Amino acid sequence: MKLDHIIDKAKKKALNSCCNYKISALSFNGKGELIFSTFNRSRFDKHGGGQHAEMHAMLKSGPSLKTIVLCRVNKHGKLLPIHPCISCKTKAQELGVKILTVHELL
Repeated sequence: MKLDHIIDKAKKKALNSCCNYKISALSFNGKGELIFSTFNRSRFDKHGGGQHAEMHAMLKSGPSLKTIVLCRVNKHGKLLPIHPCISCKTKAQELGVKILTVHELL
């Protein structure tokens, strides 16, 4: 999958979120094939509620998951900075999954 297509898909997926922080996670296998895409879910009106997009991706992608591309946009689709939280980062390390941000791909 081409880089510009990955970034475009990640931005579009993030815009589907109803959250203030619109975040998507694209999951790829070892061959670089997209196997799952998701966006962050409801935060239940408090910080730390809901499920992070990257955690949802890790739970749903299966054993072939090798890389997650994380993306955050504003309501107009402009890219914003993002980094995985410590819980998601730790889980990814346990699973041997690499988390990249769209900014790292640019």
